[in-house]
Amino acid sequence: MGGLIWKNKKVVVSVGKRKKIFTVRGVPFWYEGFGLMFKSKKKARPLLFSYNISTRMSIFSLCIPFEFLAVWLDKKNNFIESKVVKLGERGIYPNKKFRKLIEIPMTKNYKALIDFILKKTKKKIIFDIK
Repeated sequence: MGGLIWKNKKVVVSVGKRKKIFTVRGVPFWYEGFGLMFKSKKKARPLLFSYNISTRMSIFSLCIPFEFLAVWLDKKNNFIESKVVKLGERGIYPNKKFRKLIEIPMTKNYKALIDFILKKTKKKIIFDIK
């Protein structure tokens, strides 16, 4: 069972000596089905979903009025893959099982971060979540 309250966590994304730092909001288990749904583009913040077991559960973007970047991580926070999720998509999941999912709204607030992640995915990318 996940936490009962929202918790902010710091995430450091590293590729070699280059780093980007951002804050995610930990999603409590009772809110997992909603994620970014019904959020305004202006107020949307990155979300972190954590699971106790490895899974390939699918995600969708119904009722989310903007695109977002989904980033899947394993239990040691190693990058598995990422995907830009378009409006109205369903049945989106990574090729491997994951333990954590970060959803980053594709807004001007997170453009530099998203560009950094998308350009670096061919290299060794490390996520450190505190």
